[in-house]
Amino acid sequence: MANRRDFLRLLGAGLGGTLLSSCGSSSGTAKVGPGGGSGTTPLPNALHFTPVLDVANGRVTRGGRNLDLSDLTPGAVMMNDQNQIIFYGTGSGGNLGIHQLTMDYGRGRAPSVADSQTLLRQGDTVAGRSVDLIYPGDTNSSGSFGVIIGSDGQTPALIMRNGPTGAFERILEAMMDLPGGQGFFGGSIDTFSLGANDDILLVARYSQTDQPASAQGAFLMPGASVDNSQILTSSGQPAPQSDGVIDSIGLVDLGEGGAYVLMVNTSPANPARRPARAPGESRCNTAVIYGHVRQAFSRSRLLTASPVLGASRAASTGESYLAARVGKDDSAMRVVHVTEEHLVMYFRDQVIAETGGLSPSGHVIRSITPGVVNGPAGLCYYQLFTDEGLELCVSNGVEHRTLLSRGDKIDGKVVNTFIFGFHPEQVDSQGRCVIQVEFTDGTMSIVVAFPA
Repeated sequence: MANRRDFLRLLGAGLGGTLLSSCGSSSGTAKVGPGGGSGTTPLPNALHFTPVLDVANGRVTRGGRNLDLSDLTPGAVMMNDQNQIIFYGTGSGGNLGIHQLTMDYGRGRAPSVADSQTLLRQGDTVAGRSVDLIYPGDTNSSGSFGVIIGSDGQTPALIMRNGPTGAFERILEAMMDLPGGQGFFGGSIDTFSLGANDDILLVARYSQTDQPASAQGAFLMPGASVDNSQILTSSGQPAPQSDGVIDSIGLVDLGEGGAYVLMVNTSPANPARRPARAPGESRCNTAVIYGHVRQAFSRSRLLTASPVLGASRAASTGESYLAARVGKDDSAMRVVHVTEEHLVMYFRDQVIAETGGLSPSGHVIRSITPGVVNGPAGLCYYQLFTDEGLELCVSNGVEHRTLLSRGDKIDGKVVNTFIFGFHPEQVDSQGRCVIQVEFTDGTMSIVVAFPA
């Protein structure tokens, strides 16, 4: 992207963060709440950071030299337990592509790239569809990867490869029938999350008549099978633990243990019950729903709800604009806007960071990005914007530690800024993290952090 630096500055400003020099150490640790660290997952003492792919001056200068890659798409990087890193980037002709690094994590040495390839790019024909538009994708621990693509003159399609290798196949496209005569999918595939055994949690328009799609639904597709799919809930249905209804469904995340979170917009069933709002309160009406594939949706839990749902039994009150996440052990992370300026991050229903509080390195927190909880059970990795710059942190709900700060050095180069948490799959089961880092010399890198 020609305006990558402007994007990063706007990103910080948009999230209420400041990108200033960091004077703090990256080894700070703090404890909150009763009980200290007893009964919690130990924090990693430190992480080693190694660049595995560098892009500078419009070309690859380290790792993946066979790739046609001139720039990285900010934040669009993920990893899985098959030693694969999947990321988005533009080529010399300006076409967006999805690329993959197969890593060598051999003992006793730094990670290195064993193989690199382009999975697809704009202009390709994949699974019988021309690729004109590429939307966000997702991977799981077994290495399967799915992505929504668009073709000129056609509705979007969801394509997926099964496992770490193999060809893409079409999983879903518009007008496909729902099983059991429930209706058919409409012309919009909004988002999806890929879980264990290639189960898919999908948000899409659908219709139960021969009329144009009239509702938005959250669908569970076991084993990526449309024939076995079921509607969990849809717009117009009751929001759990409240007297409200679901107006629309936004981002979703399906953990590999079977738990899921849905981010929804809601409204009171009786608008007359809408409570008054204090000055500075948002006018949105969001909620975060937590459920499990082995339970009926009616038994799901409301983690956070807008004050609009005054009669809700949510665990916390506020708006939810940033992605909620769920881990392999079914633990959940959410960021709540108590007000427009006051953000609180919860992990396992414990507050682990909030604006106005202090980071593990002792700096005032200005903003928070969504946490990543798909790695080792009991750990949440997250990025903070502070009054002194940026910090990459980890928490077990009781202890908190800073792992990386702006101004630190990696491979002899000074960290200018970094992006973490824009995808839920940025930590693997071994505690390795993948991060995009921009250095002061202008190099943009994909960096792997691994336990010391």
